[in-house]
Amino acid sequence: MKKELTNKLRNAIKNKSNKYTSHIFELGDNLIAKKSRLGRTKNEYKINKFLYENEISVPEPLELIKPDNLFRRYFPGGIKNCFLIRKDISGEGLSYLNINLQPKAFEKYTQELDKSRKLGLIPVDFGGNNGIFNFQEQKVYLIDFEAWKMN
Repeated sequence: MKKELTNKLRNAIKNKSNKYTSHIFELGDNLIAKKSRLGRTKNEYKINKFLYENEISVPEPLELIKPDNLFRRYFPGGIKNCFLIRKDISGEGLSYLNINLQPKAFEKYTQELDKSRKLGLIPVDFGGNNGIFNFQEQKVYLIDFEAWKMN
């Protein structure tokens, strides 16, 4: 699976398949890759996986990919980043929701944060941009765990 994901990632970078920002790449098959510094990405993967395994509402993490020499041609200045491959969540960031949906969505967001804290995690850098509301499921997903800590 890792080889297949690595090939998808290379193609996404080559084709500049950015989603939202310069550090999120669409890989197809409802997958995205998030680029960040190695240490931050390792932490995010570890926290994301722990939350997912403990049934907290987060996207499913699939793989952590460190770029190999084949990536270097797309990053002429060199690359010191790593990529977290995870399932994509369709929906809207909490900060951008219709005002009528915000109270319900933020209540669900707070419930997921509270469950995370009970597992011994310390959420850092949380807020409206770190949650996605999926309209179809009427569910909030936590995202962005780079700075979170385990107690």
